[in-house]
Amino acid sequence: MPLCPKCNHVILWTSLEAANDNVAAIYVLRDHELQRREYVQSLARYVVSLPISSREVPNWMADTIYQFGGAILWPDERPFEIGDTDIDDVFNSDGSFRWIRDFRNRAQLSLKQIPQTRLIPRYRLIDLSMRIDIRNHQQKTG
Repeated sequence: MPLCPKCNHVILWTSLEAANDNVAAIYVLRDHELQRREYVQSLARYVVSLPISSREVPNWMADTIYQFGGAILWPDERPFEIGDTDIDDVFNSDGSFRWIRDFRNRAQLSLKQIPQTRLIPRYRLIDLSMRIDIRNHQQKTG
């Protein structure tokens, strides 16, 4: 299984297929995969490892996702659509970035409960950003 070059945790993704521009597609994880406590903690650890402030995390997510040259697909091969305001929307346009700061602060704490279903859209976009970022890093070094 591939490991994150920044936090050394296992990265989960499904089989990859070539997009029209020869960039392998990234598949969106299913809800139950995004609700695994260990996986959410690995997402938090990755976000902590980024050399940016909590206020910059949504910008990093937008830049990473919108600049990705391949397809982003649901597991059933449907395109994953992300609109211009979707990142702001999943964070409820939280100008204080409190949730992101709290998320980063919990990176080293084991979650005691299954993550809330209402947070899945946030985790999904963080996950996509992380996996695209890792792939971009691997392409630069490999």
